[in-house]
Amino acid sequence: MRLLAVGASILGIAVSLGSTASDATAPALDPAQTARGRWAVFALVLPGCPACEEALSWFSQVHQSFPEIGFLLLSPWESEEVSVASAELGLPFLVDEGGRMGAAWGVRRAPNLVLLLDGRPHGRLDWPFTEDE
Repeated sequence: MRLLAVGASILGIAVSLGSTASDATAPALDPAQTARGRWAVFALVLPGCPACEEALSWFSQVHQSFPEIGFLLLSPWESEEVSVASAELGLPFLVDEGGRMGAAWGVRRAPNLVLLLDGRPHGRLDWPFTEDE
């Protein structure tokens, strides 16, 4: 619940992302890392979709404001758009082939924010987020 409150307190903050190309690659992440600590997982279904880009702007601001929380981008396939955004934001990116991890965390649509505590879903926010959430 505390993570939900943290997320709610900064809703409405938007940061426009540059669309410049980057040669950097996304930071690697071992999926087992999500089993320890607090994580905010931004789940995408359609990389490049306008709603995902808008939510990603919000997510990048949250990432900068709360360094004590692990942040992760999750997508069912690798795409250049997601890899570039991940590298530019310094966020790890994980391909969820077949959507198994997302399904286990309750992701039904995207974009979606899943809050994990020691690898277990502790809350979920479906886009568009509201102040009440």
